[in-house]
Amino acid sequence: SGHDTLLLDPSFNDEKTTSLMKSAGCSAIVCARPRKLPEDFSILDIKELQALPKCTDKPVPPVVWGRNIALCTSGTTSDSNIFVYDEETICEIALFSRQVFNQNKLLIDDAHFRTLAFLPFHHVLGFAGVFIWSSFLGYITVYLKDRAPQTIVQTIQRCKVSQIVTVPLLANSLPKSFYATLANQNCILRETVKGLLGFSLFLQTLFPRFGHATAERLFYAMRKKMLGTHMKSVVLGG
Repeated sequence: SGHDTLLLDPSFNDEKTTSLMKSAGCSAIVCARPRKLPEDFSILDIKELQALPKCTDKPVPPVVWGRNIALCTSGTTSDSNIFVYDEETICEIALFSRQVFNQNKLLIDDAHFRTLAFLPFHHVLGFAGVFIWSSFLGYITVYLKDRAPQTIVQTIQRCKVSQIVTVPLLANSLPKSFYATLANQNCILRETVKGLLGFSLFLQTLFPRFGHATAERLFYAMRKKMLGTHMKSVVLGG
């Protein structure tokens, strides 16, 4: 429709949704469930929009296209704040991939990576790291049916996901689970795995591509059980 857009967390209650819409100057909302909002807001049901007939060949009337997308913080630690990204900033986010490639060439590849849409697109990292960045690079986006841990693991393995853009909380839980499992093994195995981990990190520091390839072979069985053998990188942000 060409409007400036505010992306909101659908779990927000009506009061918080109303407050953020007023702050951003919104006039309408597209949602998937009933909302009790002030009458001056137009409420559009996504299912009704999807059921509308397809556009005809009639000429599109003149329209002033929006140039901004707004996102807001979760408000878990304080009041939600709204941040507006204009067209130039959005382009810079996409072009930032060049700097990322210069710093770590393992994150970008000619092969068609598959990125897991773990973070919702109303989250700034989900919007910038998956929706904008991965789409700009031509990566395939894999969506989750739900966020149950078993569903996440099965989706990653079944769909051969090669990259996850997420917050540190998820990444921190992986080594904790790994070390908890390792603690139940015999002493010889524990020390052997710790030695291989140290050797792997040493190689990856000196020779990134060679070290990465070596790590893939050394920990093949562990990778297959945890995140699948196609996983290449876990990108963290806040």
